[in-house]
Amino acid sequence: MLLWIIIVISVISNAFFLGFRYARRIENKLEVPLSGKEHLYCLGDGITYGVGVLSNRRAFAWPYQLEVSLGAKWQVINYGTEDATLLNSRNNLKSGRAFQVLSQMDHPRVLLMIGTNDSKLGTWHELRFESEFASFLSQLRGFCSDLIVLLPVFVHPSHTSGKRDVRADIVKCIVQTEAEICQDMNVPFIDLFHLSEMHPEWYCNDGIHLNRQGNRALADAVFAGIQSLYRQTMEDTVI
Repeated sequence: MLLWIIIVISVISNAFFLGFRYARRIENKLEVPLSGKEHLYCLGDGITYGVGVLSNRRAFAWPYQLEVSLGAKWQVINYGTEDATLLNSRNNLKSGRAFQVLSQMDHPRVLLMIGTNDSKLGTWHELRFESEFASFLSQLRGFCSDLIVLLPVFVHPSHTSGKRDVRADIVKCIVQTEAEICQDMNVPFIDLFHLSEMHPEWYCNDGIHLNRQGNRALADAVFAGIQSLYRQTMEDTVI
């Protein structure tokens, strides 16, 4: 009897595990551009993907909120990847499927937000990050029709006592580095770091990922930043 109980529990556990893996595999498929739309691709890490609103990310992650602001003419495509970095070979954004697909497109429009995960202990290296970020921008400019960098959001003190490996002081350094490189390379950017610094209410308990309010605020800020950069609404012009 005990043996049969163990077998049944094992079968059920495996079924749940395989079902979860299958569901995540479907969820992680890249979104398909729809014909008849203007497309805007959001390339980044878990903050772009919508980790903070994971249970309903298709409604509340900031790229989809931005799409609502842009109107029916536009499709905003979420190419965020959980844990993505520029320095860690295991989760490198440049070797990921999203970037590979983008690089084969005909002059896509791209919003890029990356760097938060590069602050982790064992990943961070200041000189390498400077080199990798500048190189990545050069690659993107080589095939993008338009490129805007979104400086990473502020990292707030966690509301929990759990261990965090994202380091706030290094994220601040990353933001400064990205801003300087963007200025040197004449790449437009939107400063989300200082915007989010005064709004802890935008965050989940980890102080890193954005909740629904934070995703909405970020979408509003990106929309306003795009309008400011191009001095027209997105309904009247492409980026």
